[in-house]
Order: sequence, then C-alpha cells, then structure tokens
Amino acid sequence: MTKLYYYNENGEKVGISSTEEIKSLVARGIITPQTSMETAAGRKGLAGQMPGLFPATQTETDTDSPTEFLNETYKKASLLAMPLLKDKEFDYEAVIQRLRNHWGISIRHEDITSSSPSDQTCVFNIAEHIVAMSLMPFRVPDGEFDSLFPVSLYWSNAEEDTALHQSHIVVFLRSEMGTAIERHSLFTKVIESILVETNSLGVYQGNQTLLISREIYLDMAQVLLANDKPLPLLLWIFIGMGQSPKGNTLYTFGLSGFEKLEMEIVDSQKDGEDLYSFLVDICSYVISNDVTFTKGETVGHTEDVIATIDISKGICLDGETIKLQM
Repeated sequence: MTKLYYYNENGEKVGISSTEEIKSLVARGIITPQTSMETAAGRKGLAGQMPGLFPATQTETDTDSPTEFLNETYKKASLLAMPLLKDKEFDYEAVIQRLRNHWGISIRHEDITSSSPSDQTCVFNIAEHIVAMSLMPFRVPDGEFDSLFPVSLYWSNAEEDTALHQSHIVVFLRSEMGTAIERHSLFTKVIESILVETNSLGVYQGNQTLLISREIYLDMAQVLLANDKPLPLLLWIFIGMGQSPKGNTLYTFGLSGFEKLEMEIVDSQKDGEDLYSFLVDICSYVISNDVTFTKGETVGHTEDVIATIDISKGICLDGETIKLQM
C-alpha cells in the first residue's frame, strides 16, 4: 500500500498509509505531539502541529488534514538547503565577500547581526531577508536522501559522491517582505557562494527533493547575472517522470514555494522529453508572470502543443494539483 506519511520510531523511518492510521498510533501513544512527521513528498512538521490529532494543540487554521497543514506550513516557511562538503572547513567571511564581489550584494558590517568563528556560524541581513549559515561538522544521517539517487537528474554520480561528504552546512533564509522570486534568487546566490568558497560536492534541498552537483548548480546559478533575468528554474523545482502502459506521467515539486498549485501530466502518449521541456516552460511562465490557471482554460506554445487545464485531486502528489491534459 502507498505510504502517505512517515514518522520516526527509535531512529527508523516508519511509513503510514492513511490519516486514520496516524490517529490510531496517537491513541496508542506511539505518536506524541513531539514526534517528527513527514509526507511522502518530503514536507516535515511535528505531529503536535497537525490539526485534530491532539486536543491541546488545536490551531485556528482552516485546514483539517495533516497533509494540508504541512503544505500550508511549507508555503509560508523559509528556504532551507544543505551544501555537502568533503572536509569540515567553512570560512563564512569568504562567502560574504563573494556575495559582495560576484553578485554585487551590499552586506555591511552592521548587517551581520551575530557570528561565531569558533562554531562557524553566521547570521546576517540583506534588506528584508535574514540569512543564517552554520557548519555541521558531521555527515547528514544515513538514508536521508537515498531515495533521491535514482531520480537525481542533475547529479549523475550522486550516490558515489555523497558518500564522500564529511560535513554539511545548514543554510536558512527567511523573508519578511519581497516576492518569492526575490527570495529564491537570493537563496541561490548564497548557495552558489558557499559552493564556490568551500570544498563542496553539491547541495541537498530536501523541501524540493533535489540533489544537485556542484558543477551543475554553479552553471545554472549564473543565469541570475543576465540582464533579462532568466530563472534558474531547475534549482527551484523538481520535475519527476514516470511511465506506465498508458503513457508518460510527469509532476512538479516546488511550485508550492511560490504559492502555486503543483502540476501533473498524467498518462500522456506524447514523447517524454517533449513533455519535460513543455512542463519546464510552463512552470517558468507561471512563476515569472505570477499566473494562476483556472479550470477549463488552455495553455501552450503552438497549435500542436496545447494543454487543457483541469484542477483535481493529485495522482502523484497530495492535495489538489493542476492537470495539464495533452
């Protein structure tokens, strides 16, 4: 049976197939308010934050499903990523210098609100954004991103390379104002600067289920230097692909970070590579122009490549998704 949720039990990740099963585990005392929960798509939160599970932790949110709550939490959350390092060295001052010199970002001494050279942690402000970087001098726990190896299109040797990492940096960005594009663009520049200024292998972005190699990340990030402001979309959005006897199925993961519904193409007879390119272009169009699709409208580039929009319960993902019917 498909697993919709996971929880941590004695250090092991245990799957759950339904909300009813969660409630049963709560009643038996196996899941407590402090238990870490995760959806199949990788969104995380505490069981105590899920509406309806624990009377003492009811919230005023309108959502009544654990998945809906985690999705809403993610939409409003800050950005998080983990560059993986071959060693345990991190000079955050070099990272700040690259942000200044390569990306032209003004970071004054007084913008650095706290820092600790001894534990290699730095917190600083860029306009309305707060950035935190902290070296974790140990490996990411075993199994954390194993499921991503088969689908890591932008890190061909991910399994072999990540086995070499000795530490990771937790990078956190929170924005009080500004657009989602501004937030993601700044975050990309911070990650790029860390990858350049450290003995890095690549980056793990769990919220988007992305593993991206150092070389590809650095190459994609440079589009942010262009005057016409193209988007490094594939650093922000994961596009999954699968096949069945009925055709090709593709889905996005990460559009929710831009407060958009995720998209799916289900059982299409069209070529998989063409569908992939089409979905990339549609995602870029939606994000760049802040587009919200409505049921029944059509979208496409040419008369030969047109999709009709439907909005319904997700096939590959939780909640409602936009179906591009082709």
